Amino acid sequence: MSVAPKSPVSRWFVLIAVAAACNGDLREKVGQSDIDATILMTIPPPPCDPPAVADGTGDCTGGGKPGDDCLMCHHQGGGASPFVFAGTAYDLTGTKPAAGVTIHLQDEVGNVATAVTHTNGNFYSVDGFVMYPAKAFSSLCPDVLGMTGPVDMSTGANCNTAGCHSAGFRIHHP
Repeated sequence: MSVAPKSPVSRWFVLIAVAAACNGDLREKVGQSDIDATILMTIPPPPCDPPAVADGTGDCTGGGKPGDDCLMCHHQGGGASPFVFAGTAYDLTGTKPAAGVTIHLQDEVGNVATAVTHTNGNFYSVDGFVMYPAKAFSSLCPDVLGMTGPVDMSTGANCNTAGCHSAGFRIHHP
């Protein structure tokens, strides 16, 4: 025997409670992100890349060190040439720079930007166009690792920024 609300007021209360409990959005909330990550989860990882050699040293002529916030200066209108995305990759321990790793950033419509880590672990891209949200991968054969959360407008392409991949939560590649 089922029990149904008998009064019109209790029926409205039940209807409002059900509607408030489900807004119809299925969202993956990583940190403060409110991005629907379902489409990003369908992006296949790129093939593994052999060790690559990046042009230049990766040293910042403005005084920045590996692990520093690259886009503090390297943004549109900033004091240095703008980067599409930038950061520093480390080994599995998070203490030694990882050189020769290819970083891929791909959006849901197929735009891809790539960068190769320098000997000091720094990577940056001045080419390419990617819309947010996007999915990030690090690739060095035999491993291709995907970032678990989306890269979105709130996190941006500043991988070393506070709240993303700063001390204690480094980008790593085994």
